[in-house]
Amino acid sequence: MNITTKQFQILSDMELVWNFLVENYDRKNCSGMAAPFFEYALSSSWMDKSYTYLDRIWFDGDKVVAFIYYESPVTNIFFSVRKGYEFLAA
Repeated sequence: MNITTKQFQILSDMELVWNFLVENYDRKNCSGMAAPFFEYALSSSWMDKSYTYLDRIWFDGDKVVAFIYYESPVTNIFFSVRKGYEFLAA
């Protein structure tokens, strides 16, 4: 296991994050928010996008295994973690 992190960049990482959130979402097991929720937040006027530099993507090699992001206010933090990588939530 080779876990690395990367700062989210709104212009280049949106598709990467969208694909991860769609692939990872499981309503029954509370695996994180659905992809449209994050996209909605980014496109809403109430979200201060100047804090997106705080959002992070976790990788195991080339595979996205977690995404942590804030909504609004910046104290509301959400995360989505791939099954088998729950230890990253700590």
